[in-house]
Amino acid sequence: MKISQNKQLARYVVFYYRQFLTQKEVLAWNHLIAIEKAASYRRKTPLPEEAIDFLFSESISTDPEVLTLASGGWEEFLEQTSARILSEHGADVYLNRCPKCGELTVTPRAKQCRYCFHDWHD
Repeated sequence: MKISQNKQLARYVVFYYRQFLTQKEVLAWNHLIAIEKAASYRRKTPLPEEAIDFLFSESISTDPEVLTLASGGWEEFLEQTSARILSEHGADVYLNRCPKCGELTVTPRAKQCRYCFHDWHD
């Protein structure tokens, strides 16, 4: 399944250029992960709600700014955060594109395209 180019770019930028996340964005990232893990625990374990809440209490935020960043879920967080990173640090972000088809590669160091399978290893 091919994800949209905007979503692919957002994931690439946020995952590989996390050094440009603000402190609030890091907290929102951790909050979103904790929310997903807590939901998974609730579905799969017989632990009481209080125990699950305690397990993730350090990562689940109550900060209004963090909650606003995380309010739209993962995709919205990634798209907004990558847009900010690109506008503020665009010169420091290397978008590794296939020299044959121009698609964004999986990682900044990839040497093979996942779309056209072109390989440019030395």
